[in-house]
This record gives sequence, C-alpha cells and structure tokens, in this order.
Amino acid sequence: PDGCIYVVDLYRGILQHKVYVTSFYLKPYILERKLEVPVGMGRIYRIVNKAEGRNKTQPKLQNASVDKLVKTLSHPNGWWRDRAQQLIVDFGKEDVVPALTALAGDESKPLGQIHALWTLEGLGQLNSRAISGALATSDPYAIESAIRLAELLSSEESVKLLPEFAELAHSSDLVIQRQLAASLGRIPGKEALTLLKEILMKNIDAPYFREITINGLAGREGEFQEVLGGEFQDAKFLKYLEHCLTPKTTAAAFKAPRDKIHLASFQRGEKFYIHNCMACHGADGKGLEALGPPLLKSEWVNGSQDRLSAILLQGLMGVIEVDGKKYTPAAAMPGLKDAPQIDDVQLADVATFIRHAWNNRKSAVKPETIKAVRDELADRETTFTPDELKRKYSQ
Repeated sequence: PDGCIYVVDLYRGILQHKVYVTSFYLKPYILERKLEVPVGMGRIYRIVNKAEGRNKTQPKLQNASVDKLVKTLSHPNGWWRDRAQQLIVDFGKEDVVPALTALAGDESKPLGQIHALWTLEGLGQLNSRAISGALATSDPYAIESAIRLAELLSSEESVKLLPEFAELAHSSDLVIQRQLAASLGRIPGKEALTLLKEILMKNIDAPYFREITINGLAGREGEFQEVLGGEFQDAKFLKYLEHCLTPKTTAAAFKAPRDKIHLASFQRGEKFYIHNCMACHGADGKGLEALGPPLLKSEWVNGSQDRLSAILLQGLMGVIEVDGKKYTPAAAMPGLKDAPQIDDVQLADVATFIRHAWNNRKSAVKPETIKAVRDELADRETTFTPDELKRKYSQ
C-alpha cells in the first residue's frame, strides 16, 4: 500500500499444523533435521525506493464515497486500484454503473479503463457501451480486456461488436491480435469465424497463435474447419483440429496404468471403446439412459474376468443391476464372438480399458483369458441373461 515491496522470510523448515506432524507425514525426517523449530522467529524485509521513499499520502477507502472509489481505480499504485475494485464489487450498487461505464471509455486513464471493465463484470453489470468505449481507445491492454469481456455479453450484443473487431484486426499490435484470436471463436456466427481465419493466417508463425485459436474455438472446431477450406494447409494447426474433432473418453482425467504392458493395452482399448462402445455407455462410463448401463463401479466389469469376457463375446440382454441400481436397456448388447474383424487381443484391450478407466483401477485382462472363454462358448448361440451369468461365473 505504501509503494514498497515486503518480503517475508519464514525462519522455519516446515509449515504445518502440529496435529498433522505424524509418521505418515515424515515425522522422523522433520525431527531429525529439526525442521519444526524455532517457533516465532523470522524476518520481514521492507524494500524502499531510495529516490521516492515510502508513500505517506495513502487514500482512505474504508468509508469512501462511490465517486472516490471509482477515481481510485486509476491510482498509479496497483494495491489501491485492486482494493477500490474489491470494495465496489463487495458493496457497490447499480448507481455506480454510469461512472464505471464512463471510465471504461476514458482514454486518458488506461489502468482505470481496465479496472472499470472488470469491476462491471464483478458486479454483473457488464454492458456493450462500456466495451465499445474501451475498444475505441488506444491502449492495447484496455482493448485486450474489452475483447475478452465481450465474450460474456449476450449473443446479440457480442455480434454487434463485429465491425469494431474487424477494424481492430488491422492493428499491428500483437496483444490485440492475440486476444482476437482467443475470443472470436466464442462470438456466434460465421462472420466471427471468417475474421478469426484472417487473423490466424496473418499471425500463423507468431508464438502461441495456433494454440490460442484452437483453445478459443471450444466446440466449434467443425465449423471452423469448414471456414478454413481446402486452401489452408498449415499442418500443425490442422493436426490440432483433427485432435479436437476426434471423439474422446474422460479417462484421461484419472490415473493411467503404470505398468508399460498394461498401459499399452489400456490405450489400445480406449480407441476400441470410442468406436464401438461409447455410443451406449458414454464417454465417462456412466452409461446412457435406455442404451447401456454404467461401467463405472460396475461389478460386472470389475469382478470376474471370465464373466466380463463372456459378456463381450456372447452379449447380454435383460434387466441388469449395477451398484445397487437396476437398468433396462432398450435392446440387447450384441456379442462380438463372431465378428471377423475383432480378435482376442482387441477384446482383451477393451476389457483392460474399462476395468481401469474412471478410477475402476482393476487388473488387466490377457488375450489368453478371452481365448479360453471363447473356446468354452464355441457352441453357444444365444445371448446371456444376468441370471445365467451369475450362475455360470462367480465373482
């Protein structure tokens, strides 16, 4: 607050409550090296600018008026700007909106513009007039915030800003170009994607523009692929697009197997699952209504490997209970025993995948297990019911 830098030097080897200094939390290590002592010691260094000294004229904001708080949003010291913004957001009312909207367009106070925009956002009072005011100014960082916050306007309001975005597309400032690349994919309509294509192609070799653009598309990759057309040949960006457009499971959010052989089977199984199973059981393994029961926490998946192999090979029909809840799929799950293009390795891989994915964390299934069950069921033609499986295969 006084324009100085404060450095806290904690003179202690561990920062932890005494209750948790247990054997599980390396207690012998801590005691051996005396990391828990001394208590109550340390230093706070204050680094002062020799030319300017400490700032003795600090604003008093606790009981300040709205006008005073809005003016402080342009204070040269960032601590006071942040504090004023916090107080307005915590206690502000709608009567502050006109002053903030005016500040957002005040080109003489670029720091105030940025804080005014984000204060309006914090109040839930962001408006297109404030955004337009900031877009029409010269400071690239104020414009950057305005473009970013335009994403939060209604579809109708954000689309109306496209002429202003098109004008900014001619700017040579990379800060502005970068934010346009990040935000245009979130503005509705083909016109926004056409402008995004222009910006991407112009800055294709600038750092991070490919990554910023693909991140900003967020679900519109297919639309943008059509807008790019056949003349766009940047291999790296096209690879990003292909990756985004490839269906995926949510298994990556959980730990993968650590063993290399298990991991390789798991990864192959995920690809098989995406193309053959995900439409009924879902990307998250939680199942889909009237299509396929959950695989997550399913005793049918995590129990007997022979029983799971029998389901994959011979299929399953009828009411099935998973984790204490009953499911009635609209149709039987088809068996894959007679599919000529699917072998025992592929079935072992997908079994391995679903037994480990989404925190199931169960052991891998080997092709030999699938083959043994296949041989056992060689003469069977009918699909299994859950009751038959329970009788034939134990947990």
